Amino acid sequence: MKLHRTRPFLRAYGLLPHRLLGAVTRTLMRARRPRWAVRAAIEVWIRRGAIDVSECVEEPWPTLEAFFLRRLRPGRGRSARGSSVQPTGWSSGQVRSSRGRSCR
Repeated sequence: MKLHRTRPFLRAYGLLPHRLLGAVTRTLMRARRPRWAVRAAIEVWIRRGAIDVSECVEEPWPTLEAFFLRRLRPGRGRSARGSSVQPTGWSSGQVRSSRGRSCR
């Protein structure tokens, strides 16, 4: 069972300090030092997420944020093959909320 899908977690979600959590996450994503920790975190994401970095432009990613926003090599990726990058079931300009209602 996933913790974030349990009823007690969803009830307590509104009580979490969202601004603080966002600030901490932002700080961690933009941290450049210690360099060994940034490299280790990127390697963990690559292994656990089974991310194919062969399609990426080879460059040293100075932060986790830079890794997540990495550029693809020319001719790589979904848009290069002519297919849409939108997730299945979504229309242009429309996002579905967790309750299934449209958000704009």
